[in-house]
Amino acid sequence: MSDLLYAPPPFDGSEGTRIIFVDFLSAHYDITFHTSTKTAAVRSEIVFRSEDTGWPAFELNIRPHKVSAHLNGEKVTCDSDWAPGTKAPLMVLKQEISPGLHRLTVRHQLEDVETKPHPIRWDEKSVGCIFHMSDIFEEEATNRFLGSYLPSNFEFDHFKISMHVEVFGGSREHTLISNTGKVSASSPDVWDFEYPAHFTTSFPWFHLLPAEPYKFLNGLYETEGGRQFPIYIYGEKGSFGDRLEDFFDGAKRSLKELEVRFGPFPYPAVTILTMPDGWGGMEHAGATATDFASIRHELDHCYFARCIAPASGSAGWIDEAIASWGDEGYSRSADEPKPALSGLAFDSPYARITKVAAYSSGREFLTFLDNRTTNEGGLEAFLRMYFERKRYQSISVNEFKAMLEGFFGNRLDAEFDKYVFGRGVYHEIVTEPISDEATLTTTTAKCPHRPFHSAEQLRQQLFPY
Repeated sequence: MSDLLYAPPPFDGSEGTRIIFVDFLSAHYDITFHTSTKTAAVRSEIVFRSEDTGWPAFELNIRPHKVSAHLNGEKVTCDSDWAPGTKAPLMVLKQEISPGLHRLTVRHQLEDVETKPHPIRWDEKSVGCIFHMSDIFEEEATNRFLGSYLPSNFEFDHFKISMHVEVFGGSREHTLISNTGKVSASSPDVWDFEYPAHFTTSFPWFHLLPAEPYKFLNGLYETEGGRQFPIYIYGEKGSFGDRLEDFFDGAKRSLKELEVRFGPFPYPAVTILTMPDGWGGMEHAGATATDFASIRHELDHCYFARCIAPASGSAGWIDEAIASWGDEGYSRSADEPKPALSGLAFDSPYARITKVAAYSSGREFLTFLDNRTTNEGGLEAFLRMYFERKRYQSISVNEFKAMLEGFFGNRLDAEFDKYVFGRGVYHEIVTEPISDEATLTTTTAKCPHRPFHSAEQLRQQLFPY
């Protein structure tokens, strides 16, 4: 199945040109850190396929004039444009392309990206770099996925990612950690590695760090069927890094519960960066940065979110509702849920964020559906089938609805109109950043596994040294 089946429709850009979405086949990133000059150069080689004619769009959170790009060997200008009903810009190539295969080369400096918190911390001896990700609407009206740091495609697309990373001039030993734990260096401070071809822009875990300030723990998890895979846990020394054994035990308990409910864990390893209490967590494919209380929630996302992937921000509520329902013990209620004021899914097909209402109203909606389908085995039976059929693939809201209807043999038009799309309740087209303190406080209370941190708070926790 082509990933473009999940892509947003083309739109007319600000210059009257047709903006199209394309299918990345592969992306190779060459990242070189120089500690003496505190610069990080990125050279990206991307192969993509188009089925349409127009200016291709992609993600990179940097001012266009700081990007050098070549398309099929010829220099091309980059610019920003905005999809209908959104505030966050897209990066576009100002050259019309035809259907077929194309090769894009992009050069930029990682220190020029405008993502907050900034991904790099320098000192005289070392460099730290983490691609911190988020799908919840915080200071920006967009997600914070791979395209916040490197040229990447949108959530609908699965593509092979490879990296070559080097650090020059550092006198400290560096460690590079990906989704499966420490990456083996090909030579001192040089790493070459790949991510699986089913990864999307939200899946990768990338953390380059000086090893000194951290503690590390390697352990094995054994399933009831005898399968073993590693759990790799690390954290800051002298703080929550001293609780590595607790996190290890918590991960094992959560994995056992999830495997019983939904089947074998879909990744060959688990990587956890331990965070302080109250931090919440953020999911990656087989990896997470999380506090102790959110371990189960984030590992749930390794089934729903970072295995079955939302095709857009409009589908992001599905996995948050599932994980939040699990946090409540998969409770069942006959009470009709109170609908979110603007529903759970955005009207715009270009939305790139998840509504916070997924945690509360989404959970209540699933609790309600579970009660309605008791005679057919309930929602847990559906989720086992859903995971088996859709693992490593994308999901849209309408496809999720159709799968529910097919499994239970009942139409759900009225329920989705009211609770998911918010029709007849209140209409909102997206996308103002949250800035009001009262709104922020209210939102945080509804979002226990993703508290809202300022950029400075994030930076202090992500770079403790």
